[in-house]
Formats: sequence, C-alpha cells, structure tokens
Amino acid sequence: MADIPFEDCVIKEVFTAVIPSLALQHAPILDAHLAISALSLSVQCPNDGAFGRATYEYICSATRQLQNLLVGGVGPDNAEMACVTSILIALHSAMSCRAAVGIDRGETISLRWVQPFQGVGAMLSATWPWIQDSKVVRMFVRSTSWPPRYQLSLNSPFAFLLEGVDDACISTRRAYEYALGYAEYALNNPRQRYLPLFLASVPRQFAYLVAALDSRSLVILGLHFSMAQGLDRDFLLESSAYSELHSIISLLPEDWRLKLDRARALVAARTHGSSVAVDIRNVDKESPEALYF
Repeated sequence: MADIPFEDCVIKEVFTAVIPSLALQHAPILDAHLAISALSLSVQCPNDGAFGRATYEYICSATRQLQNLLVGGVGPDNAEMACVTSILIALHSAMSCRAAVGIDRGETISLRWVQPFQGVGAMLSATWPWIQDSKVVRMFVRSTSWPPRYQLSLNSPFAFLLEGVDDACISTRRAYEYALGYAEYALNNPRQRYLPLFLASVPRQFAYLVAALDSRSLVILGLHFSMAQGLDRDFLLESSAYSELHSIISLLPEDWRLKLDRARALVAARTHGSSVAVDIRNVDKESPEALYF
C-alpha cells in the first residue's frame, strides 16, 4: 500500500476550491456543502434558528438525491459525485455531534460517527476503479488502494488490548486486530492520522461492537480519537475529538479506563518522550495540549 503525502493545506484547498467547483456542477454536492456551511454557522450563532433549519433542509435534500442516485445506479459518470456527497454527509453527521442535545452519548458515537463513515467505505469499495484519482477522495483515503490494509505486528505496543479476546470469535478478533493495526500505523506515521479514514475502513463487526457499547472497542476508538491530531486541525471537526473522547471515557468501567490511560501513555512516550499520560478526565478543556498529550 503506497501512502500519499499529506499536508494541512490540502484540506483547505479541497474545501475552498475543489469542492465548491464540484458543487457548481452537481446539485447533491452543492446541498451537502451548504448543509455543512449552515451547520458551522449554527454552532457559531446558536441563538439564530434559521441556520439550524437551513442545515436540516439542505442535508435532507442531499441525502434524498444521493439515495435516488444509488437507486439509479452508480457508474463512471457519476461515481465521484456519489462519493463526494457521501463524504460530505458523513462529515456533517460528525460535526452535528457538537449540536446534539438530549441524545445518549453511546448512541451518538455510533450513529453520528461510525455508521456514516462505514457508508463512505461501502461507497468507496463500489466505485474505487472510477474515483481513485479524485482529489477529494485522495484527501480522504490518503492511499493508492482501497480498502487499505493494516496489520498488527507481533510486538505491537497495543497488543495488551487483545488480552482476553475469545479466539473462537474470528470476526470479532479480526475487527480488533485491524483497529489496533491502524492505531499502530498511525502511531508510527503521525502525518497520516485521519480518524474518518479509520472509521470508513474498519470491519463492520467493529461498528457493531461500538453500537453495543463493548468496552474493548470503545477503548480502541478512544485511542483513535486521542491520536486524531489532524482531526482538530480540520476546521470542519474542530474540538470534536476532545468531546467524543470524554464521552467514551464516561461510558467505560474503571478497569477499562485504566487500559485507555495505558494506551494513551504509550502514545505520549512515542510523541513527546514522556512516560506519563495526561489524565483526560482532569484536564483543562481549553488546553490543546490536553488532547495531543
């Protein structure tokens, strides 16, 4: 698997030039892009209900159009439009976590993060031969192949998170191994860390485990949120990683919180040469160092 070099300026270029250009050509992309813009404004202006209504109407329209597109069939002529629309809808879903009120946090993590990006993964699998050269898709995938393959090494620092896994449950073990394999890859390649890519490519069984509030999968997902350095640099998902990590911790029993602390300590040691992890439960929310160790 060949990695594509990634720089922060790529996100800005894609969302200020490439996607607006595509939006002028394709109505579903336009509506999804407007939904994200309206949602961003609604977060900045919470007392103005017009933005909230606008984002709802635009995202419903984009979703409807994507559904009709899929019913009609996806081919080389509309594959990029379908993929870009699905990526924008998933990003909108993740962004909306900040505005979610009165929703169970466990349900929020699954519905607003894991499932939407799993849909993007399915779309990429179905259309890859036609869209692999798309600049927007390359920004998202950051690889020349799909699905990407990540393997957990025999001496992985995260191997302790597999202790106690039932070997008889092959699909479950493979899901854990893939998720930890990607975490190991992200640890060794910080410029390639991108949480949406992990969520899109992880086996579906992992999504089921998160939805069931399985402690091991939540710890692994929390590890990915804590390593999502590129996530908060992305203006679309500003501060989301911090809040979702807190939500995950609130769902964990104490013994699994300690396992997450241990995993984050390993990342801290690799990132800053420190053997002491910051306790996310007691940090200042306004401190960016809290999220990135």
